Amino acid sequence: MTSAPAVAVRMSEFQSKETLLEFIRQSVAPSCILGAKTESPQEFFCIEVQRPSKGRSYVGVYSYGIGVRPGWRLVADRLFVGFNDRVAILELETLFLEQEVPLLSLFWEFIDASQTPLVCLLCETAIVALRADGSLAWRRDTDLITGSRVVDAVLRLELDSGSDVWIDLQTGANAR
Repeated sequence: MTSAPAVAVRMSEFQSKETLLEFIRQSVAPSCILGAKTESPQEFFCIEVQRPSKGRSYVGVYSYGIGVRPGWRLVADRLFVGFNDRVAILELETLFLEQEVPLLSLFWEFIDASQTPLVCLLCETAIVALRADGSLAWRRDTDLITGSRVVDAVLRLELDSGSDVWIDLQTGANAR
């Protein structure tokens, strides 16, 4: 039995909206732009998706530019892209935008949590867990998050208030 060929994904930053758009226009494969309605975007990123079956495609991302870079995760046949205050879920083969999930807080990063099938995200003031289809599994709003660490399937959050919170990444419930 042979495994499916791997999909390669990498991200780079562009100096301007114009250079990003010119780069993406050169692609003959499906491409898209996320955050096109972002008011006064300050940073511009390109996520390159290399698939054995379709070649190279690009996802342009317009960012608020407040120091937080977009992030991405491959989940089954979908590409999850976290940026600004949302997560976009794209069908991997066509880059069709299936949905955008508002986070109600600024996206910070995806949480490495291989112990759970959920896609877990760290935001400025929340933890969000999505299922592979993009539906909400659970959400925990918090004070300003200043640090985090995953141990097994438990996330330890350090909050600006000086307290720590331990969250079970499977359920979103308090772990301690």
